[in-house]
Amino acid sequence: MAQRIQAGMQHVTDLKPHERDDYAKALQLLADSGIPLVAAIEDYTRAHSLADGEPLTTVVGDCRRHFKPLTRRTTLR
Repeated sequence: MAQRIQAGMQHVTDLKPHERDDYAKALQLLADSGIPLVAAIEDYTRAHSLADGEPLTTVVGDCRRHFKPLTRRTTLR
């Protein structure tokens, strides 16, 4: 703990070990997307509310099955 404080990581010691692990995992999952953690959580909570508690992957899968056949692609000069 003293070494972390000396290293300037006082904020890390404010979290419980499982909270720190969750935070690190969330950042890792978002790393390639470029989406900030807070923005991802805001988007998720809004979408979860709109989905009436259904898992979002289920809702997205249903939506893709329904709307993907409607997608038409064409090439324009």
